[in-house]
Amino acid sequence: MPGMTPDEAQPILDDAEASLEAGDATRAAALFRAVLGEGPTPHQKAQAEAGLGESSLMEGRPTEAAERFHRAAHLDPGAGAWLHYRLGECWMRAGEWEKALSAFGEALEAWDPADARGLAELTGRRGLARFRSGDKAGETEIREALRIAPLQAPLHADLGDCRMAGRDFPGAEAAYARAAELEPGNRDYAAARERVRAIVAKLAKGPTPR
Repeated sequence: MPGMTPDEAQPILDDAEASLEAGDATRAAALFRAVLGEGPTPHQKAQAEAGLGESSLMEGRPTEAAERFHRAAHLDPGAGAWLHYRLGECWMRAGEWEKALSAFGEALEAWDPADARGLAELTGRRGLARFRSGDKAGETEIREALRIAPLQAPLHADLGDCRMAGRDFPGAEAAYARAAELEPGNRDYAAARERVRAIVAKLAKGPTPR
C-alpha cells in the first residue's frame, strides 16, 4: 500500500496483532502485508514481517516463518534477541536442529542479562536444539538452566523431550508431569505426559503375541 504513513500503519498493525491473538492467521497475514509498502518505519515493517512469521507458524509453515523472522531481525536489530529466539523456534519446528542452535545462540548473546527467567528458558531451548543435533551435552545444559530456574515449566518439558528422544520413557513421564504440575492449564504438557504414559503402559505389557 504505497504512501501509507507511520500513523496510518500503526492501527493496521494493532488490528493484525488482535486477529493473530484471536487465531485468524489469514486475516492477520493480509493486514501485515499491507504495511510492507512505502511509508511505514523500519520498526513497523519488522513488526509486520514478524507477524507474518507468526501467521506462517500458526498455519504449519515453519520454513516460511523462519524467512520472515530473519527479515524482521535485519529490519530491527534492536529487537534481535526476541526475533532470533522466534527464528530458533521456527527451525525447531522444521527439524533443522543446527540452524535452531545457531539462532538460539544469537538470541542469548543479545538477551537482557537482567531477565534471569528468560535467559533460563532460552538456555533450555538451546540445550534441546543441541541434544537434537546429536550433542548429548544439551541435556546437561537444560539441567543447568533448571538449577537456576527450577519452577519454569518449559524447562521441564524440554528435559522431557530429551528423555523421550533418548527413549528414557519413565524419565520423560516424570519431566512432563512436573511441567504439567507447574502449569496445570497447559494442554501441551498434559498431552505429552499422557502420550508417554501410554508408551510406558504398552511396554509394561510386553510384546503382543502373534
